[in-house]
Amino acid sequence: MASTFPTSLDNFTNPTVSDYLNSTTVPHATQHADLNDAVEALEAKVGVDGSAVTSSHDYILTNGVLPTLNVDSGVLVVDDTNNRVGVNDATPSYALDVTGDINATGAFRVNGTPQGTWVDFSGSLTLTNWTLGNGTIIICRYAQIGKVVHYVGDIILGSTSTTVGDVRVNLPVTASLGYAQQSGLAKYFDIGTALHAGMCMFENQTTLNMMVLDANTTKVHLQNVGTTNPFTWSGAAGDRFIWQITYQAA
Repeated sequence: MASTFPTSLDNFTNPTVSDYLNSTTVPHATQHADLNDAVEALEAKVGVDGSAVTSSHDYILTNGVLPTLNVDSGVLVVDDTNNRVGVNDATPSYALDVTGDINATGAFRVNGTPQGTWVDFSGSLTLTNWTLGNGTIIICRYAQIGKVVHYVGDIILGSTSTTVGDVRVNLPVTASLGYAQQSGLAKYFDIGTALHAGMCMFENQTTLNMMVLDANTTKVHLQNVGTTNPFTWSGAAGDRFIWQITYQAA
């Protein structure tokens, strides 16, 4: 009797105490044939070590080749054809496709960058035309969510801080300039004297230019922040400049 395994389960007739070796109901030869067929079919399905039969369990487990997985009617689906995983999505369109709220413990990262988490940038800050000297970086950090970057800085100058031209700072993430240039806010403190409002604007995709609002009798316009604008910075311990900007990453 041929085995029907694995397409269906076999159901062989068991001999009774009254079935002898010469039983006509369950012949001895048939009993052996049934057992042999069943064992061979099971062995073929399980496979041997290093089996090359792609349908065998050994091959599937050794090579990590699993068929499409569907748990609890689409609650969890592994699409082995397109290499996608769906959560509450039986036909995922992306590598991971989730329908519903997502909760995570820890940072969500894109290309290794934490998203929505403030990252310290003070160690990578570059001051162009400025020397920090014994000044202090109070804050210099950024947070990125997708293509949106929030960048803030706050620096207090020291007695050995100097300027030699228009002030610029570097960006933590390269900006996209394929759109109307965005600008951010800036504030400049002349210690014990005045607060000056200004802006920070893109010099290029990697640099911010610090600007200050200047008023005369007819209009308000922007000027570059420099050695003597909006006041003399050099050696002015306690002078301070602050910036914040939100922009689109490249």
